[in-house]
Amino acid sequence: MFFNWLKKESKIKNQREELLKEAQKNEDRMDPCLPKKTLPKSGAIK
Repeated sequence: MFFNWLKKESKIKNQREELLKEAQKNEDRMDPCLPKKTLPKSGAIK
């Protein structure tokens, strides 16, 4: 029973890491569409 719990825990951990990777990929893809992140605010006002 303890072994099953360990397997479940590692599965959850792997899923969490996968989700984090996906989120980072999506953020990288969206970056060009969001100049707010890269440009300083003073540059955006002009």
